[in-house]
Amino acid sequence: RAVVENPSQPMRRSAEDNTWSVQMRSRGTLESGSLYSSPSTPFTLPAPSGSDLWAHNAAVAGELSNILIQPADFALGATHYLSIFFTTFQEVAFGGAVIVDAPAAFAFMHPCSVRLLDRAAYDVTDFPGGVRPLPDTKDCQAIPGPNSEGVGTNRARIRLLGRLVADRTYAFQLRVTNPNHLPSHNCSWYIWTADISGYVVDGSPEH
Repeated sequence: RAVVENPSQPMRRSAEDNTWSVQMRSRGTLESGSLYSSPSTPFTLPAPSGSDLWAHNAAVAGELSNILIQPADFALGATHYLSIFFTTFQEVAFGGAVIVDAPAAFAFMHPCSVRLLDRAAYDVTDFPGGVRPLPDTKDCQAIPGPNSEGVGTNRARIRLLGRLVADRTYAFQLRVTNPNHLPSHNCSWYIWTADISGYVVDGSPEH
């Protein structure tokens, strides 16, 4: 395990200069011997078959801003539409995705339901470039999120047909079911944007 300091600016996994490599150095079996070095080898080999832990590099995500998640119903067990706003930092090309992670006690139905807000919501002028609807969606998948321990569907992955423009505010509604009990922990919500390969582009800032 190594400790690294991330760059101060976002860096996508697809960036040409985001290349990791390894080089070995040794004196062999003699402490006083000459120092030999192996060639520098980049991590570009395909992942071993069946492995989901292999990666040849790591992305440094940008930060989404102006994040707002507004429920329509606070009642326990209620099914309703969330109104979600966010401002991108980087562009996401055609075929990317918006990912919403809810606390483990919440649930998205599969396939999850995405729709536009009322027209008046897109007439707001408080943000540069105004507020835009999401591009047309390909589908919405409800799957277990990273804090669900494999149970439930608290992650919604909305795959897009269009692109997200950098430094623009988007808004949409997403159907969710509230928990039947008051959650005792893990009550944070997160939003991510990802490219067509599933690599994260921007995400909610950590607090």
